Amino acid sequence: MKYCVGCELEKTDSELIDGKCPLHSNRELEIREEENYFFKFSNYAKPLLALYAAEPNLDDEHVMYVWFDALVNYISAIGWPDDMAKFEKWWPVIQYCGKDNNRQQSAMWQAMLLSAKLPPTKHIIIDGFIMSGGQKMSKSLGNVISPVDVIEFFKPHALFPEDVLRFVLLHDVPSFEDGDLTMESIRLSYATSLQNGIGNLVNRIMKMATTHLDGPVDIPKMNHSNSIDEAFAVFDIKRALEHVMAAARELDGYIQETAPFKVVKVNKEDGEVLIVEMVERLHRIATLLLPFIPHTAEEILRLIREHEMPEKPLFNRLP
Repeated sequence: MKYCVGCELEKTDSELIDGKCPLHSNRELEIREEENYFFKFSNYAKPLLALYAAEPNLDDEHVMYVWFDALVNYISAIGWPDDMAKFEKWWPVIQYCGKDNNRQQSAMWQAMLLSAKLPPTKHIIIDGFIMSGGQKMSKSLGNVISPVDVIEFFKPHALFPEDVLRFVLLHDVPSFEDGDLTMESIRLSYATSLQNGIGNLVNRIMKMATTHLDGPVDIPKMNHSNSIDEAFAVFDIKRALEHVMAAARELDGYIQETAPFKVVKVNKEDGEVLIVEMVERLHRIATLLLPFIPHTAEEILRLIREHEMPEKPLFNRLP
């Protein structure tokens, strides 16, 4: 058989491009001949667990196929079969997998669950690859951008560098399609959306609030955002976050249009009304950001609650 080490899977000729795996084009396929046991998942209705208990058939010459073993970890890690109370607390689940794992996750794994008389996965969300420079990001290709390196890079510049990584992965990578990341694209996203976007918005509004208002704004109860709820309902995380960022851009434009920093100098009461509105809208944006960049969002809410300017910039300028 033709075996791709990167995928850890057998490849048929129909899956190859120019004789190579399209996901690991820099590696040669291995030609292997070996004896294997296969899980016949098309016949999952057989009471396998009872059969194994009644007629154990162990063979020390063979080991469990890696995909079979890996999939069982999904349930054994949460208590099955020894701690069913713990298991039932979590299962069934919503499951994410890459598009190259669809067969194993959507077919083989569901058959294995049925064979064990367990409920299937609630939903399986198939996402795309994280590409870098047009190629799939993977260890075997050697083009991985380390998340640790990204966090370390932004430590001198962002109050919460881990939120920079979260933002880039959720905002710049499509929810269901392939996305391409490079360090240059990450820097650009940081400068555009975080430094000049959220960070600048917080500074502008809190500067006006702490200068012209006597104390914290009494924030009214917030209504749900239908557009964000709808995006989350179909697991479109990128679209949900983009709705929040659109609200931030709209608020920034509203500041430019109404110029409360000028109005308050001419008409104190009218200017204060505008500034209060800005703070309320900033509070809403920060609340909506909680699932995406939680530490930054909590800090913005704290600044509003305690009526303070940031001691340090949330997102400093890159060199």
